[in-house]
Amino acid sequence: MTSPMHYLGQCRNLPRSRLPLESQLAAGLTIPEQSICILHHSDEMTLLAISDSLRLTQSTVSFFWQQLSNSPLYLLALESLPSTPLADSIEDINQWLQQLLEYSLQQQASDIHLEPQQSEWRIRLRIAGQLITAVKLNSEHGKQLSARIKVLADLDITEHFQPQDGRFSARPTDGQSRDFRVSCCPVINGEKIVIRCLGTLTKLPSLSQLSFSSQQLLCIEQALKQSQGLILVTGPTGSGKTSTLYSMLQRLNPRELNICTVEDPVEIRFDGINQVPVNPRRQLTFASILKTLLRQDPDVLLVGEIRDGETARVALQAAQTGHLVLATLHTNSAIDSIVRLRALGLPEDEIFSALSLLMSQRLLRKLCSNCSGKGCHSCDNGYLGQLAIFEVIPCLNQGHNRTLTASNLAKYLQARELPTLYQHALEHVTAGRTSRAQAGRLIDE
Repeated sequence: MTSPMHYLGQCRNLPRSRLPLESQLAAGLTIPEQSICILHHSDEMTLLAISDSLRLTQSTVSFFWQQLSNSPLYLLALESLPSTPLADSIEDINQWLQQLLEYSLQQQASDIHLEPQQSEWRIRLRIAGQLITAVKLNSEHGKQLSARIKVLADLDITEHFQPQDGRFSARPTDGQSRDFRVSCCPVINGEKIVIRCLGTLTKLPSLSQLSFSSQQLLCIEQALKQSQGLILVTGPTGSGKTSTLYSMLQRLNPRELNICTVEDPVEIRFDGINQVPVNPRRQLTFASILKTLLRQDPDVLLVGEIRDGETARVALQAAQTGHLVLATLHTNSAIDSIVRLRALGLPEDEIFSALSLLMSQRLLRKLCSNCSGKGCHSCDNGYLGQLAIFEVIPCLNQGHNRTLTASNLAKYLQARELPTLYQHALEHVTAGRTSRAQAGRLIDE
């Protein structure tokens, strides 16, 4: 299979005054000036991308080129996967979908987006929080692929005007079964499909395998040893919050504990843990399930997401009455979670008395270990996989919690030898695990 991202050519020692890109590209390929952009620059290499989703004029590129060194220049193109049209037969559609799933898992994509446009279908992968265009198909092939996915997910292929949700399993890589969650939503040009790549228990990293600093890991382990309290993990969608909570459950599970979870949906199934999926059609909401689980004599409760005031109140009550509660909240920072809980109607005193640990996290793209970011056949673009970065805030007592703000957070963490989110990213840049450009994404938020 041709990779969706592959090198078209490579040229060295280009003059700084101009960029004769067309002469360096494969024969027969024309590149519009507007589609050239600088993707990455370091002392070792300069990477240019040719992509409809990343547009800069040639004059802008030339302006940047004046600032660059004489490092080797690599050219990238984002092309279709595969480059030849898909056949109409189901066998070919199956093979194409298999290849797409394999590539997505290889790149550690969390989601696959299939988006109908006016005259084509665009397929994008969410890798380390970023949406990257991988494939463009004509409308007919896009419809065939959409129908095949709906069949696999046991959805109604004749329904095109109502949202649908489903799930399917496949063995795209090493023969191990993987689960994929499917969401269909009607849009103006057809149906958009998003496939969530769910993890597996065997591939779930332990807490020590995650990229915590030693002091961060110590704070987390101390919080997990408590018999009650609220551990809150925050971050945007696709930042790895659920995986972090699952790693915590993996640490707790061998102990003689009654562990119960409420999730939407259950992404990884654990032996020995009581997992309940949310089902609004049957009045099974986060809050109603949580109330029921509190009557099941639980030691540990996991709340997949605190979405409303009622769920927040029940979770907080549980954390104050002898239960260890792990939960996620969609906020931009750990400190913002306190503001969010206040907005959901929770009293400030109860928030501070229940919290035992606050965490915020992001995913950054990880430099390929084979080429250290230069680009090779294993990675295509210098990155392979993703890396989690964290901000861990221990809540020691109410006095410290009440005075903790975004402005004095760095000082608070420094006194405890804990890095901020950006400082943790820079530590991984220094260690050669990710690039400064990836760390710079945190500044733009």
